[in-house]
Amino acid sequence: MTPEQVNAAASADGAAGLSDVQRAVVSYSRELTRTARVSPETVKAVKAHLGDQQLVELAFTVATANFSNRIIHGLGIELE
Repeated sequence: MTPEQVNAAASADGAAGLSDVQRAVVSYSRELTRTARVSPETVKAVKAHLGDQQLVELAFTVATANFSNRIIHGLGIELE
């Protein structure tokens, strides 16, 4: 994703300018981050574009980012 698309994904209308696969990945990432659960509908949408290995890699990437963010924020570490 381009920096502009990342910013769009973070906005209220996060779907603007994103492809179907990008929207599915953003939805998956948001759900996993917010609730540690992903709806079956969202998983189905992601699987329409990604294979099983890519889904595992996506889940691992999101989980790793969430884990490291919690440590960094929990310790009050400022990133440069």
